[in-house]
Amino acid sequence: MNNLSRTTSPARPNRTRPTRLTRILVVACTSLAVLVAVLAVMTGADVVPADARSNPVELFVSFDGVAFPATNYTDSTVVLCPQAATVRMRFRNSITGRPFSHRRFTVYWTTDGSQWRSSRGRTTRVGLAARRMPGRLTGVQIAASGYNHYFAVRYRSCRTSVARVRISRPYGVHGDRRAHVSIRGRLYARRANGVVIPFARGRVEIRDNRTRGRITTLWSSASGTFAASVPVPASTRLTLIPVGGPTGSVRRVAYGREWEPKPMRTVVVRIPSWMRRHVRYDATSGFAPRLRNFTGGFADPTVMRVGRTYYAASTTGSDLNLPLMTSRNLVDWRPHAALRNYYDYSSWPDYNEAMTHAPAWAVRVQTRENVKRISQWAPSLARVGNRRYVAAFSAATKVTNGNDRHSCIGLAVAKAPAGPYWALDKPLLCDPSTEFGVIDPDVFVDPRTHRKYLVWAAEGIRGRRRVQLAIRQLDSAGTSWARGSRRHDLLTFSQRWEGVIMENPSMIRYHGTLYLFYSANAYATSRYATGYAICRTVAGPCFKPRRRPLLATRGSIAGPGGADAFIDVRGHLRLAYAAWRRGHAGQAAPGRTLHIATLGRNPRNGRLTVRRLTL
Repeated sequence: MNNLSRTTSPARPNRTRPTRLTRILVVACTSLAVLVAVLAVMTGADVVPADARSNPVELFVSFDGVAFPATNYTDSTVVLCPQAATVRMRFRNSITGRPFSHRRFTVYWTTDGSQWRSSRGRTTRVGLAARRMPGRLTGVQIAASGYNHYFAVRYRSCRTSVARVRISRPYGVHGDRRAHVSIRGRLYARRANGVVIPFARGRVEIRDNRTRGRITTLWSSASGTFAASVPVPASTRLTLIPVGGPTGSVRRVAYGREWEPKPMRTVVVRIPSWMRRHVRYDATSGFAPRLRNFTGGFADPTVMRVGRTYYAASTTGSDLNLPLMTSRNLVDWRPHAALRNYYDYSSWPDYNEAMTHAPAWAVRVQTRENVKRISQWAPSLARVGNRRYVAAFSAATKVTNGNDRHSCIGLAVAKAPAGPYWALDKPLLCDPSTEFGVIDPDVFVDPRTHRKYLVWAAEGIRGRRRVQLAIRQLDSAGTSWARGSRRHDLLTFSQRWEGVIMENPSMIRYHGTLYLFYSANAYATSRYATGYAICRTVAGPCFKPRRRPLLATRGSIAGPGGADAFIDVRGHLRLAYAAWRRGHAGQAAPGRTLHIATLGRNPRNGRLTVRRLTL
């Protein structure tokens, strides 16, 4: 048979069979896709977010329990009570209605014109989240995947009231023959929706109905509580008025009885006849020359050594313009009688006011027994010549709503270290371009050149200048600027622990090295701390040798700050500072008390360490 007659079958195409590895990868990818789909259905979360401009994100926002509209990529304005706000958020899909579980978000905010700060987090499984906003807000921005909204914050006068007020029976204070009463209560604010909440950091004025004068102003804590010991010169009625809130009916109550919630309260205080002749002394409650060891409130201290005696002054307290104490061992502090029987006030034989005449340019807070009292902050005592002493201080030239104030720096002179100090007619330094002015002066006398300088904290200008520590040379008398001198900026906040506040400078030369101490962060919190910098010259530059503060919350103290450096009789570098009691930061009672730290110096690099604390 001929081979040509055979039929030839067509050739089959060459197909490559899938390898075993390829089949395994296909099965794994398919299983992973199914697993992701199942998890998306179970959690209700979107697997692939849509475009940022069309992502169906719906957000419900409330400030202190009051809801506000928050449309995507828009701006709006909220009106709040003047206190720290809690922002609560609820994210969900506007189409499906399912919450965005464990979705990342960021909250940005700014307080009083300071730089923007942020806080990141994730929502809960049901799309909820909350953030506590510190301080007085000016703007809040909430951002998430496919969502962005900005709130401009405005404030209004909220309806406030005082409640749960208790007045103690009159008691005596060591060295003071006036009667005192202890006042405790709580301040509330009524929201727009009618809900009553504790009013944090609000003010309550206590007035004397007999003289129609203001005795003192109390600040409520974060929980809305306030407490104080109030001197009562005679039988009178005390009225408690929440500042900025409405007044209501007046109701008299007896001691120890709890009041009903009313906007204003009045209590009749009757001093027994025996107390007018004799006082039961309580050595822990007063500031009088007869005390041998004062352990009460003494904020922002300054210490000056003259011979073997130490003189300490503090921010206004104890109803005094300039509280002043003396010590020989830096442990036992005794209020000093600067003027004895100055006004011949029969019931006060030891008058201990170190600055009896308030400067004409400062705002008067109240008048007490012919003494016009001001609100003086962070003084500085310095010896500028033979029998010539200077006290620098900051005081308000005007006070607006809340705690807003514009401060200037003034000087007072004396012929003795304990006073009396007489304030000059005009302030030394003001800064009208800033909202809050200048604060916390420190008089530095360079032991090498004997030149005098003033160091201070300059408030920032919103959007243009940050808070800074500055210095300028004084004349030989230490009461005005040196001819041809100018301001030099030394330091500003640059580390995380400092927040956006830097204040209370104190400069000293120790073993040839210039040190600049400062306080930073919010003073009424446990985050307040003390740091330092090393300066090459008096005019700078200055650098910070460590990233952490030198003094911070530890043990039984919280928020150590307002520090002032000095050298003791043995040549050791000391640091006087004020601190809260642990767990009581920001509370009026017991307030900030005086502490002394002993510092050590590394001779190789000049860095400082804390050797010992006086707690």
